[in-house]
Amino acid sequence: MKKIILISISSFFAVLLALSCINYEQEVTLNPDGSGVAKIHYWMQTGSDTGDIKAPVKEEDIKEEYGKVEGVKVSEIKVEDKEGNTHVYFTLNFDNLKAFLNTELGGLDKEASYFKEKEGKYDFLGVVKGSAEEGAEEMDDFTKSMLGEYKFTYLFHFPGKVLETNGEIDEKDPKTVRWEYSLAEISSKPKLEMKASVEKAGIGLNITLIIIIVVVIIIIIIVVILLAARGSKKE
Repeated sequence: MKKIILISISSFFAVLLALSCINYEQEVTLNPDGSGVAKIHYWMQTGSDTGDIKAPVKEEDIKEEYGKVEGVKVSEIKVEDKEGNTHVYFTLNFDNLKAFLNTELGGLDKEASYFKEKEGKYDFLGVVKGSAEEGAEEMDDFTKSMLGEYKFTYLFHFPGKVLETNGEIDEKDPKTVRWEYSLAEISSKPKLEMKASVEKAGIGLNITLIIIIVVVIIIIIIVVILLAARGSKKE
């Protein structure tokens, strides 16, 4: 009986938690210097309280929350209610990745995350802060199922071809990687790490250009030799 009561209480709080949760999507385009653009979209049940997750749903609050961050500009704000949910869209232009991380959007750890040049390539690490402590007990299946319906999606467009990653590379664009985590995953772990090793922008282009130049020089030499041989025959 005690076990049944505990399960019921756990299920009750899981329902309350689910009602206050959000779905979150961000699409970030990074330049070689770390500057870029982030398109943000999140939605939750209209009128719900998202608790510790910062998710303003009014245009003035969005400007206040993110416009105050140094190195960040907010634009293209759109808020709409549909099918019982409030959807929020806006765009951020940022001077460097650190500026974007200072917004705390997506729960990214601004101290641990980075995008930097290393040994002729770029290394990216995005650390999503989880809400569980090391060694914490695994959540019950009901709570896991409830929180599993909410997704946090991170899409990054890098300035070069992705050489290695623990995310999903876009089949049509080798510079784009996608990571998706359920709120159940985020809630059950201390952190999640998004990793990518990116080819330094311009390297592939330079190699191609060198090959083209070499081929053109060889063709010119062959043409000159043929013309010289034809001229000597006429004499």
